[in-house]
Amino acid sequence: AVTSTSTAYPIYVSGDAPVGGENYITNNLIYNINSNGTIYAIYDLGANGSYYYNNTISLDDATATGGTTRAFYQSSLSTNSAFINNNISVERGGSGVKHGIYLNATTTSINVDYNNVYMNSAGTGAQSYGYFGANMVDLAAWQAGTTYGTNSYEVDPRFVNPANDDFTPNQALINAVGLSVPQVTTDFFGNPWGANPDIGAIEFTPPPVDNVGLSALIAPIESTDTCYGASNDVIVELLNAGGTVIDFRICLSYPFP
Repeated sequence: AVTSTSTAYPIYVSGDAPVGGENYITNNLIYNINSNGTIYAIYDLGANGSYYYNNTISLDDATATGGTTRAFYQSSLSTNSAFINNNISVERGGSGVKHGIYLNATTTSINVDYNNVYMNSAGTGAQSYGYFGANMVDLAAWQAGTTYGTNSYEVDPRFVNPANDDFTPNQALINAVGLSVPQVTTDFFGNPWGANPDIGAIEFTPPPVDNVGLSALIAPIESTDTCYGASNDVIVELLNAGGTVIDFRICLSYPFP
């Protein structure tokens, strides 16, 4: 098991850039940071002229036992800056507090929108979509408490195979809904973006529109429910991996001997 408690700032931006000479931090893939220490995936020291476009951040080490987690952290106000089209997933375990977006100064003028922030830690530490003068637990609170996030999302990106370093999303809701920016014309692999880019660093094609399947058996539980009666409930979880909301009803009756 990884026991390091070292602090990690994979991307740390401290210098200001002049108008016309802005810094663009784009198409980065931050993942596989396994430790029990503090992690700020992108640390912005109030750097004027810094634009963060189309980055994917996966802080998903479920075995972590501690450490503060912030996917994007800005320590002080900045001008002429933006955090747009970024895909964030935080499922890191442990007792440390966790934030998707943390803006330490309410006087900052950074533009924050068209992002996806998925907070799904099973750890004991409090988790919030963002911080802006106070913790904002989810996207609805973030939109209500700030001027940010009008075009943002809060969904599981459904990475294809994180164990094999494949962080291609499989979530139709974040396909082709990003903001087109002239500085980013290709993705992490050099594939061209469409007229509306996907959220994150990787261009992808979503699964078919009607794509519903069984994702989990909730009950009965084999390890504990060892004796069944004449009538037992079977509870399953269905997953719609397609891009369209499906309205349906299931009526099922199956006689067991």
